[in-house]
Amino acid sequence: MEEELDELKRQLLRMASKSEAMIYESIRALVKRESALLVNIPALENEVNMLQLEVDEHAFRVLALFQPMANDLRFIISAIKISSDLERIADQAVNIMENTNVCFNTRS
Repeated sequence: MEEELDELKRQLLRMASKSEAMIYESIRALVKRESALLVNIPALENEVNMLQLEVDEHAFRVLALFQPMANDLRFIISAIKISSDLERIADQAVNIMENTNVCFNTRS
């Protein structure tokens, strides 16, 4: 079960890293007024969405197979909630991207 929990942690870290990169790039594009910085956002959002599904599936599989208790159970439940929050953060980066594009297109 420890290997499965470690893999769940790695998935969450990958998801967090991608969400952070999305926010960073979308805000950077807005501040620098460079729409070229936004090109990676849609692909990253797809990756974050897929990772959320993977995290949830992995967490439910660990719950079903190992019936964890105490700290492990709390971690798994937290992982499910964290993945949902990270996906929402990625969605906000997309919203920033879309609003940035609107700003660029109306100023031209």
